[in-house]
Amino acid sequence: MLSLGIFLLIFVIGSPIAMSIWFTHALTCIFTLIQVSKISQYYLIWFLLLITYLFAANSRLSLEYLLISSACLIFGASKFWLDLDTRKRFRILLVVFIALSICDFFKFSLSELGSLLMWVPVFLVIYLRDDDSLVPKLKRKFLGVRLGTFIYLSFLIMLFFLNKKITFLAQVLSFRVYLRSRLIYILAFILVGLSFVFKEKLIHFIEKSIQPRILIWEGAFHGFLKKPLFGHGFGTFVLDFPVYRHLEKVLGAHANEQVNHGHNLFIHYAFELGLVGLILVTALFYLVAVKAPQALPCLALIGAADSNLQSFNQFLLMGLIIMPLCYLPKSDNMFFESIFKKLPFYLRKPAQISFLFLSLIILVPSAVGHYYYDQGDLDKAINIDTKHPLYFLMRGVKTIESDLLNSEQDLLKAVELAPAVPYIRGALAAAQLSNMHLKEARESVDFALKYTGNDAYWFLISSLIYQNQDSKKAKAHYIKALKIDPHLETFLSDPSLPSYKVIGGKSGDSRIKAFYRSGEKLYLPLPYVEIIQKRH
Repeated sequence: MLSLGIFLLIFVIGSPIAMSIWFTHALTCIFTLIQVSKISQYYLIWFLLLITYLFAANSRLSLEYLLISSACLIFGASKFWLDLDTRKRFRILLVVFIALSICDFFKFSLSELGSLLMWVPVFLVIYLRDDDSLVPKLKRKFLGVRLGTFIYLSFLIMLFFLNKKITFLAQVLSFRVYLRSRLIYILAFILVGLSFVFKEKLIHFIEKSIQPRILIWEGAFHGFLKKPLFGHGFGTFVLDFPVYRHLEKVLGAHANEQVNHGHNLFIHYAFELGLVGLILVTALFYLVAVKAPQALPCLALIGAADSNLQSFNQFLLMGLIIMPLCYLPKSDNMFFESIFKKLPFYLRKPAQISFLFLSLIILVPSAVGHYYYDQGDLDKAINIDTKHPLYFLMRGVKTIESDLLNSEQDLLKAVELAPAVPYIRGALAAAQLSNMHLKEARESVDFALKYTGNDAYWFLISSLIYQNQDSKKAKAHYIKALKIDPHLETFLSDPSLPSYKVIGGKSGDSRIKAFYRSGEKLYLPLPYVEIIQKRH
């Protein structure tokens, strides 16, 4: 019951990548430690830990992702959850989905709107067809229609108003399992057509949804080819993907927007875990095909367009929906017996102790460091958690006008921990410019410009860096910066003006929103122009 209670708390207030509030993050750590004895029993987890440690771009963050996500999945196979009959699990998950629907409607959810609701079609198909004792209850009348039909229609209406058309189509497709009618395909055609009439124009959908996805898939595939066996590291897509994205066209709403996931289940895990990830995702689809084949088309539609497992709370949900299929009835399939094979009995106790020690040395510093980060004490956060690039980035930016040398050192450390994130390089360029390290500053800002897109701030920094080396380039970048963001001219006229009133002040766009823990928006201060000019 304690695990379920923590699960519900995490589920409601979890952020897109992890836990943005320190006490929620602490809950995920406690949740993981509760599951240690179960997680440590599986060969698969130890294998993933090993390749994560050896091959991940940022092994500390990747190991934390893996530990917490493993706990989420194992909970789905726990005795507590499996001992509940299908009807109880159905009710719990139904209440969760309704709560998520309400949160999404009022835009209260900290997760990407509609992201967790992608699992609605799979959930309905599996649970409405899995238990014969549940189906008669769903045939009872409610407001003049059968209860099951009412549930389906309610979620269909709710999903109609989301901008996730694949999920909407999957929901319509799941109707056929319950209603047993081919007319559902005609209904799907009509409803999708209406969505383009009332919700979003077709041309806008192609430009903002289809085309960016193709570019993301292409970039992620190039990243997979770079590290095809074991990938870039579990949970590191957001840190390692920027250099593979294509900048010929805008991805999403802003060219400088971080891409959080691969928008395709297979491509996402191929990027993060290489061929190992592809095998694991294929195993998931095979499991569904064997145990709940009626849910496979829904899952395939969703998985083709979204990497809907990129959040910890979505791992939780997948565990609660999919994992029990392994045991209902207990799998006699050799494929899954090999994947979920447990360590021999005599190794389980040493493995549990070792896993507990590993979890403590990773999760405790992370949780405590997060607490101090939320309190604004970056010095203590860094002393406790020395492997998190965000802490060094934040401290480096905040001290860029008061302690230039240490600011540059912090930003160099942030780049060392997350070398592929362009806006960290851009912040480093600003510090290097202030310290008159112009050669290094040029390299940093060129990297930021190459992989970030049309960011006015980087063009402005570049114009200052190149003003004595390449006046033509400096002038062109200055003009481009002001064209992109005219408010920078106000900032240049008074460099002491607080940057948050100018940079990003209109759009409210945050450059660090894609990090493991977010919450605080980052506005980069501009080095004092008159000081730089005097130094020249």
